[in-house]
Amino acid sequence: MKLILAGTLAFGMLAVSTVAAVAGTAWTSQKTALNARSGPGTDYHVQRSFKRCTKVHVVKYSHGWAKVSYAGKHYWVSSKFLRGKPCATKHHNSHATTHHKYHTHKHKHGHKHRHTHKHRVNVGHH
Repeated sequence: MKLILAGTLAFGMLAVSTVAAVAGTAWTSQKTALNARSGPGTDYHVQRSFKRCTKVHVVKYSHGWAKVSYAGKHYWVSSKFLRGKPCATKHHNSHATTHHKYHTHKHKHGHKHRHTHKHRVNVGHH
């Protein structure tokens, strides 16, 4: 009896520590938006949709679903669409890049001028 109880207790502790080890920060898939539901299954109501690469906090996992916290609310999402690291970005230093475009034109007087135009291009929310 003591051996069975000890084995059950050890298995329970392992299950708790495994869930605790994987709960934490995650990011939604960079390939597609992700439905967030009121419960762990496709039969539950879709409450919102997460944009690609959204940072969420995983509270727990249950049978292929993850309960996540976002903006003070809890949702359930399919855990196969979560990543353990942020999505890769093309521009590492900022969310916007400035591009320089040069052109030269001739004035009526015959002399040339070179002008620089700056264009700020947003590369998206990460």
